[in-house]
Amino acid sequence: MMTVAMCGGSVTTVWAQSGYVWLIDEDSVRRGEVREFFNDGKGRGVEIKRWNKLQEKYYFNRVREFATKRDTFRVFNELQLAHGKAYWMEVALARPVCRGKTNLYALRPTTYVMSTIWGNASEILILEDPETGEVRPLTDNITEVLLDFIPPEEIEGFLSKHGKAEYRDLRSLICTFNANRR
Repeated sequence: MMTVAMCGGSVTTVWAQSGYVWLIDEDSVRRGEVREFFNDGKGRGVEIKRWNKLQEKYYFNRVREFATKRDTFRVFNELQLAHGKAYWMEVALARPVCRGKTNLYALRPTTYVMSTIWGNASEILILEDPETGEVRPLTDNITEVLLDFIPPEEIEGFLSKHGKAEYRDLRSLICTFNANRR
């Protein structure tokens, strides 16, 4: 999507990004020109204009994933950010980091949410098991969450090569695990 400022302060949105929308309740992917929209009190979603000029709107509660040219987003509805706590997001748009046996996504929520949960981190990493659909953010008790998705011998092998694993090392751990499983 490209936004153009016009004279007099008005802003016009121009259709400019080809992409796709993948719905939760369907296996098919809809292709066309995609843009995100903010509706008047009804919620957020994506709008797709097909090549035959047909426009379709889908609210995020129906969308699993969408892409526009270079950006791909996985939509998480009612994502709980910390286990047992009241930190949750109604709609979270996360970018895929790596996919395979375990999918890893990076979520960049608002500054308020980040500082409330754990201080200076700039993103939340989210693990998803594509077979079961289980989704867990890596915000609390990281070792326990990792053991739910990755076998202990894989974690031990990574630690023997790289030493102590910190939050910033989780991307390489999960991407290495996925690469070994193909």
